[in-house]
Order: sequence, then structure tokens, then C-alpha cells
Amino acid sequence: MRIILGSLLLSLLLLALASQDAARGCATAKRPKDEQVRIASESALIVWDEKTKTQHFIRRASFTAAAKDFGFLVPTPTLPELAEVPDEVFQSLEDWTKREVKKRYRFEWALWNFLMPSKSDEKGGKGKMDAPAVELIGGEQHVAGFRAARLRASKVGALQGWLQEHGYEAQPELMKWVEPYVKRGWIITAFQIEKKSAGNDRVSTQSVRMSFKTDRPFFPYREPEQETKSNKEDRERGKKWKNRESQRLLRLFVISGERMMGKLDGTEIWPGWATWANPLTDSQRETLTGSLDAEKVPVSEGAWLTVFDDTSAVRPEGDLFFAASSDQSRLERPPLYNDVVLAIEVILCPALIVVLAVGLFVLVWRRRKAAV
Repeated sequence: MRIILGSLLLSLLLLALASQDAARGCATAKRPKDEQVRIASESALIVWDEKTKTQHFIRRASFTAAAKDFGFLVPTPTLPELAEVPDEVFQSLEDWTKREVKKRYRFEWALWNFLMPSKSDEKGGKGKMDAPAVELIGGEQHVAGFRAARLRASKVGALQGWLQEHGYEAQPELMKWVEPYVKRGWIITAFQIEKKSAGNDRVSTQSVRMSFKTDRPFFPYREPEQETKSNKEDRERGKKWKNRESQRLLRLFVISGERMMGKLDGTEIWPGWATWANPLTDSQRETLTGSLDAEKVPVSEGAWLTVFDDTSAVRPEGDLFFAASSDQSRLERPPLYNDVVLAIEVILCPALIVVLAVGLFVLVWRRRKAAV
């Protein structure tokens, strides 16, 4: 009886066992009467060379726009060198810093679902222009799918005139945004994009590198007021930049001699946070220098890669500057657990329950009798 009962239970369990795997470092300028141009996603890589005080700024973005063509402005403290960069660079960075996926096993017994009620897990106007005073440096350049012009303007009105002359609407919000950079004598690089398909509102371009001299590495974080109008409801509800549930993501990769930290030059705290920080391996450095041109963008041995995420719907005022962090420890993303459910499904019917109950009773009764 023991052998028969044990074999029956073991067979049922073996037959029933189953495994189930249960952004914006610029300001957009559109043509008059076109719909708003918005940045859907944005990533940027900053390679900082402390010895030569050179920043290599590589930017990748995708746009949502109904306009046939549009442009955006990027300010830099000195004249930038422009070059195309393969998008594979960002794919490599994402692969190196992604969350580790781990399997986590758990068992579920279908017996309890049979005996108890089941529960579902489903839940349900234009102002007067100044006289032209814009210097076009080095002529226009075609790079990475853009037509780029590097400009130095003596006055905001002069830059406004240049934009209007080239068919762009120089809105007051855009001129207000660019004014501090013009006053500092910074170079304004105007990029123009032409969409390949008139029926496709999604625009993606190749990544472009801007290399320039600067005292400290930075990211042009400020935005014109027009860029934040779509987030007015969040601001009225008091969420502002504290809301990390926004679908908008700015991801910054910063390569330097040590782990870095970001800080706004304004009065508010930057809402971004470090998510990953580690020294680059030799193979990773070789991959980067191979894609970025080792002679133009050297990555020194022992360089650190620090990753920052920013999901703020409305950005605080101020540009973002980077410096060595007081915390030089390594940082990893928390692992992502993929639950594997091992379901032991035992099909029970009333007759089988009675047989098992009787068999268990007989087994216990015989043991007690033998003990006596």
C-alpha cells in the first residue's frame, strides 16, 4: 500500500510540474505657422579633457514635429568643431550601464486556487530688428543630417534678424532664452533639419559632436518658456520637477578622470541623479576611441563613466555644470528581477480526493497498529 500510494503521488506531481516565465540641451526654432516642435527623447555624451580644458559634446535626440523643416540653437563658450558620430556609441553606453537581469524563482500550487476562490491580478508679434551684426564663422557646414551655421552676434536683435532672414520665427521666448549667451559673447550654433518623409512626424538624425574649449564641462540645461508650456498643468498641480513619473527622459553620460557630479549655476537644486559610475575597462575605451576618433577625442586610461538621469517635466533655471564628486565609490543600477513561476498544477476531483484521504487514513492506521 505504501509503494502504491507513494508512486501515485509522485506520478501526479511529476506529470503536473511546469515552468512558466510568469530631453533638451537646445532651443528649437520653427518656421512661422508650423506646429510646435518638441524633443521626444534626448541623450548626450560629454567627454571632458581636464588637461587641455576641452569638452567633447555628443548629442542624440529625436523630435516630434509637423513642420517640413525646423532648427535648434546650441550655445557654446568658444567656437566648436563639428563632426558626425555613429549612433552605435550610445548603444554601447546603454549596454554597459544597463540593469543586470536576474532570475528569481518562486513556486505556486494550483491546489490552493482549486480549493479557494481565485483572485484576478489585473487592474483594471515681431519687434523692431537691429541692423545686421551677425558673424557667420567658417561658412555653413553639412554634418550628421544637419545644415549647421556657427554664429557670433553682438546683439539679440541681430540674431533675431538672421533667423528671420533664413525663414525662422524668432519668437520672444527664444530671444529671451538666448540673450544671456549673446551677452557673454558665446557662439550660437544654428542647426537646421529637413525631414525626409512628409507623412512622418518623428524625426531622428545622426549624433553630432561639438568639441570646444571651456573652463569647466557643462550641459546647456536652460529652456525657453515655450518649451515648458505643454507642462503647465504639472506646474499648476505643484509637481514641477519633483515628478519623476514624466515620460520625458534626459540621460547624460559623462566621461572624465573621476566620478562626476552635476550642479546648476542657479539657485535651485538639479533634479537629476547619478545612476551608474565606474571606471571604463580597456575594451570599453577601445570601443569608444574607435567610434569617436582617438586623435580627436582621446579617452585616457583610468577614465570614469558617470551616468545621470533626469525625468523632470519642468526644468529649473540655470545651466548644468559638472565637477568631481565627493563620493568616488562605484555605483551600479539595482538589478531587474525576472520572476520565474514554477507552477505545480495538481488536477483534483472529488473522487481522487476521497481516494487519497482513505489511503492516507489506512497508512496512518497501519503504522499505529504496527507500533502497538
